[in-house]
Amino acid sequence: MLDRLLDDEEIEIAGISGTSAGALNGAALKAGLIEGGREGARENLDWLWQQVGAVGDMRSQFMFIDPTDLVTVVGFVENINRARQTRTGLGIDPG
Repeated sequence: MLDRLLDDEEIEIAGISGTSAGALNGAALKAGLIEGGREGARENLDWLWQQVGAVGDMRSQFMFIDPTDLVTVVGFVENINRARQTRTGLGIDPG
């Protein structure tokens, strides 16, 4: 759907909202539009979903986390933030 909206130059994208996967799409779309216009948005969306598709089954990542163990949870979040800092193509400020 987003690809079709990006195809039509007469459609002005005035706002973006979403939850879950829609929020990921929205972030990739907005950052891409800012960085490279409609083609940049397409490239960001393509990159995002290639990365998501490459992850595989994430359930094993969470099996060893005890939500009551604050040290483990904080360490897990810090690892996610470090990974995010390596890819700023979505225009996300990791700080």
